[in-house]
This record gives sequence, C-alpha cells and structure tokens, in this order.
Amino acid sequence: MPASSDELSAALEVNRRLARLAISWFAVDSAQIERILRAVQQRQRNGDNVDFLNALTEAAVLTNEQAERLRRDHAPTKADLPALPEEEPDTAKPRPTKLDPPAVNGSDGGEPTQMGPYRILRKLGQGGMGAVYLAFDSKENRQVAVKVLAAEQAPKQNILRRFQLEGRHGFVLAHDNIVRSYDMGQDPATSLHYIVLEYAGKMKVGDAVHIILDIARALEHAHKNQIVHRDVKPGNILLTLSGLAKLSDLGLAKRRDDSANLTHATQGIGTPYYMPYEQAMNAKKADERSDIYALGATLFHLVTGEVPFNGESSLEIVEKKGLGVFPPARTFNPEVPDELDEILARMLARDPENRYQSVSEVIVDLERTQLAAAIPSFVSLDSALQDPVVRQRLTSPIEATQPDLNLQQALEEKQAKEKQPWLLRYRDQRGNLCKSKATTAEILDRLKKGTIPLHTEAARSAQGKFKSLEKWPEFQKAVAALPVAKKAQKRKEKPAAEAAPSSLRGQTWWWIAAAVVGVGILAILILTVYLFLTLA
Repeated sequence: MPASSDELSAALEVNRRLARLAISWFAVDSAQIERILRAVQQRQRNGDNVDFLNALTEAAVLTNEQAERLRRDHAPTKADLPALPEEEPDTAKPRPTKLDPPAVNGSDGGEPTQMGPYRILRKLGQGGMGAVYLAFDSKENRQVAVKVLAAEQAPKQNILRRFQLEGRHGFVLAHDNIVRSYDMGQDPATSLHYIVLEYAGKMKVGDAVHIILDIARALEHAHKNQIVHRDVKPGNILLTLSGLAKLSDLGLAKRRDDSANLTHATQGIGTPYYMPYEQAMNAKKADERSDIYALGATLFHLVTGEVPFNGESSLEIVEKKGLGVFPPARTFNPEVPDELDEILARMLARDPENRYQSVSEVIVDLERTQLAAAIPSFVSLDSALQDPVVRQRLTSPIEATQPDLNLQQALEEKQAKEKQPWLLRYRDQRGNLCKSKATTAEILDRLKKGTIPLHTEAARSAQGKFKSLEKWPEFQKAVAALPVAKKAQKRKEKPAAEAAPSSLRGQTWWWIAAAVVGVGILAILILTVYLFLTLA
C-alpha cells in the first residue's frame, strides 16, 4: 500500500539529511548520492519498502560501517523532525547548509571524537609524532585535517616547539602549493596539541599521473645507474613552482652492485604504507621492482586520498600486504579510469614477478593512457612557461623510452624477415624435383589460393634445414585453416609423387637385367661357334 504524502515527506526529509551528512563526512560524490536519493524516493512513492542507507551500500557509495554510523548515531527520529530547519526544494543540487555532526562514540579503539571545536570523522594516518584525522569544521562548513601531537611527545620541548612552528608557518606562508594552517591550539578535554590544516584530499587524475611520470623518469635514471631508492612515497616528492616533480631523500638508497650492507637480513626499511611485502620482510631483497611497487602505492594515494593497505600498526599493514588484496582505486574515486586501475594492479602485485619488470615499462603504459596533464592544474601557467624544461616538453616530441626503442627495433627486424625470400622445394605430378623462392606473404597467398603443393618444404637459407610448411610458425595457422579436402589431397599427392620415381627405378633395373642376359647369351653363342670351328 503506497505511503501517505506526510509519510513520504517525512522520509524524504530524513534521507536528505543523511545524504548531506554522507557528503560532508565521507567526501562521497554528491551527484551519485542525488541520483540514488531520487530513485529511492520514486520507489517509496510506488509503495516499495526501501531503505536509503541500504541503497547507498548496495551501490558501493558507502561502506557498511559508514552507513551504520549514520544510522546509529545521526539519523533523526520523527520526533526530531519539527525542530529541523526547513528543507530546500527537491532540486538536482541542494544548496549547502552548515551541518554540525555530533561526535562519534568511543567504540573504535579510543580514538578522539573531538579536538577543540572540530569533530573527528576518521583517522587519515599515523606517524611517530602523532596522528592526522579528517574532521568537520562546523563554523566554516568544510572538512579539515587535524594533526594531533602524540601525548608522549608533548613534554619534549624541542618537539613541541617544532610542532607549534609548523602551525605558525602555515599561517604566514599563504601559497597555492603549500598546505595552509587554519587554526592551532590545545584541546581542553585531553590536553593534546593540534594543528588544523587544509584538507587536500585526492588529487585530479591528470595531475597525479603527471607527477608520477616525473618520478618514474627519475627512477629510470637511478635504476640505469644501479641505484634502488627504497623509500618512494609522497613525502619524498618535491614540486617546483613550474609543476616539475623531483625525487628526494636518497638516504635509504642502495647500489645493486654494492656488497656492503647496513641492514640486517630480517630488517625492513622504508615506509610501511608504500614499501612492498618483500622489502618489509627483508630489505636486502629490495630491487627495481620494489621501487615500482612504492611508486604504485604513491599513485594510488594521490588519486584516492587513501593508501592501498591501511592499518593501525606496521604489523597489520604488512600482514595485509602479504595477502595482496586491495580495493580498486575507482571505488574511492569514480574519475579513475579502468586502464589506470589495471596499471595500478600490476604495479602493486604482491609478487615481484607479476609486476612491471622495469620502470621504463611503467612510463610507456602511463604515457599511452594520455591521462597526464601537460601542466598541473595547481600550477600557474606563467610560472610553468618560465621553466625551460617545461617549455621543451611542450614543444618537443616525447623522447622514446627503452621499451619503445626495443619495440621499434623488433618491428623493423620482423618486417625485414618477412621480406626475405624462402627457399622452397617440392615434386611435381611427374615426380620431378622443383625449386623456387617466395616471401612469407606470397606463400600465404598461394596457400589460400591452393596454387602451391601442400607437401612443399621450406628453408630460410640453402644451408638451413628444410621442413614442411606446417612445421613453420609463419604458416601453421594458414595450413590449419585449409579445408579438409585439401589436406586429404596433400596425403594423396605425396605418395603419388614418390611413386613416380619408384616406377622409373623399376623400369631401369629391368632394362639393365635384360641387357646383361642378352650379352651373356651372345657370349655363349660366340663361344659355341668358336669351339665348333676349332674342332672341325
């Protein structure tokens, strides 16, 4: 039975508020949320008993945990509805409102639920100095990143001073390429020091691929010089004002040909979020493919705002990497195309043998996607064009990478080989041995037309071994595609051709035998006449 108009209106109001909370808290796509909201509303008008949050989880817009948090703590009851502000009309893009989400409960391992006036939504990362959280600024109606200094670090005056300087410098340095500081303080409830930072979130796909290509070229140069970086991560990537990305921090790099070792066999060095499983288990095993993995993890982080393997501790992260299963990047960012997800899957393969074997191959595949921005969107065009490297890239053709050069050489060799004539030999219907020359294309054409005997043998040179056409890879498919009748003809042709010379050989021996017998008889007759005349 269809719901009444009042019930539909109340349900719509609840769903709209949940939709806005989902967008604000979890940074989900507002257009996708709106489409699902309209679909749910239409089904409810038709009398279907459909739940909006269940619809969001079924469409993979929200995780089950996120939906349950909204349902458990933040869904208003019917008794609350009269006190709500008047909702806007049902338009495609609802106007933004200032929402103040209530604090989450402390059931998630004792994480803080609020820091000063900022409501904590979820943890973004953990380090030795403390943790960074995604939070909601109700005053400015925006998401922010709150960096919290660990309680055990605060008594160390040098560390506390450095932390406070970071906050102050963020106020002074207002620049498009520097993360801004909005606020800083000490939470009265926990006494924890915090800095409120601009939340950058995920990066545009074109900008991310541009940066990763720059770093990939840096790694290509390092690998050619037998150096493995072993600590590729966002923190070790520096950006110039013109948008060039540069790889820094070679403190953990090692030479492949260096027998000296500064790490124990079971010691994993690097950053757990980005280094591969084999490096985490044994730093000695790190090679060029380990850098490729870390580069893939960095690209994943740039386009999604998340790391592929997350966890509360290094051990938990390494255990997840041991399994090697992570969600595709497009589940976090629908703008990520399938081809980029395929590249990421290969870069982040658990086993090194299943990854790209050289960073040059990565460069080739990334360039072929044509996803990279020529100039990053966050860079001033005037600043970019002042850089001679940028100008050269914009005006010069792309330099071929090593795999492209190898591919071109292989293509040229293949074309030259196809033009080289084959030596052919076969017997005609009379058993005469025939020889000729033909290119690969000519032989294939003659096979198709049926103008070449199927028992023909071919060789690449006069000194080469002659084999039947069906035993050469170049002609196997063509021979296999021939009709059954022609193959049967092949079986009949060869015995017939071989029979002709056998018949000739039989006739020759008959004449020789007859001649021998004739000569013998003639000799006997001559001897008989001689004896007769002598005796007479």
